[in-house]
Amino acid sequence: MLESCLKQMADHALRQTKTRELILSFLHEADSPLTPSAILGLCHQAGRPANKTTIYRDLDALVKAGIVRKVIVSDRKQYFELTERGHHHHLICTRCEEIKDIDLDEAAVLKRADRLGEKLGFLIQSHAVEFYGLCHSCARSK
Repeated sequence: MLESCLKQMADHALRQTKTRELILSFLHEADSPLTPSAILGLCHQAGRPANKTTIYRDLDALVKAGIVRKVIVSDRKQYFELTERGHHHHLICTRCEEIKDIDLDEAAVLKRADRLGEKLGFLIQSHAVEFYGLCHSCARSK
């Protein structure tokens, strides 16, 4: 997956800077979407000094190229993940803001959405499903 992302960078004539490669590497290794602040922290841990502006600029370029997807969780922070992970949905902890990827029966979701759209005279073009609650750790420490 990471090799494919690097190839996509070349296909979109994006310079393969060390910071961009690290961003893709961090997103590839992550179990869930990452915030720009988390990516910045990981860059510093990896010995790659970067600033917030560079991280946002690089993420923006990767989003425009279709390599990275922005995940906006309601009115909360922006998160980023690789588009190659495919369409999926999220569980979001309302206390610690941890995000977990989940897979739903997409065919069933789309079929139900189509029926709802027809009933209401609404052409559905895309969707996002997010479930909010407490993760295991936060639920235990309640």
